[in-house]
Amino acid sequence: MKHVGLDIRPEEHKLFGRADLVLYHSGKQILFELKVSKTGTRRSLQEEFREAKGQLDGYVRSYKNPIPIGIVVSGTLRRIALTSVNADVYECPPDADGREAASFNRIGDVNDFLASPWESSDVDDA
Repeated sequence: MKHVGLDIRPEEHKLFGRADLVLYHSGKQILFELKVSKTGTRRSLQEEFREAKGQLDGYVRSYKNPIPIGIVVSGTLRRIALTSVNADVYECPPDADGREAASFNRIGDVNDFLASPWESSDVDDA
């Protein structure tokens, strides 16, 4: 991918941890942390998101211009359920078939999202 200006490094080891994937482009580093929630419940998705954010908070200290992105996949729904870019959190409601994300809807700031229970009509309530 170097011919398009991307340097892609999976599981890159740094002083403060190991990001799942790092993309280097134009002097920036895009850090990805991926989590899978086995149950697909709101609580489980939020807990996986909390873990991803905690790991990303550590990783950013090892980079100059990081853009942290956390992605949580619902194992039961088999699709992306939550994602974050920097300080914003997005939920990914399904399309009409109930599978792929039809859009990404901003649901708030990361700290606000983690401070209270997540309310979404899209996932199980357990």
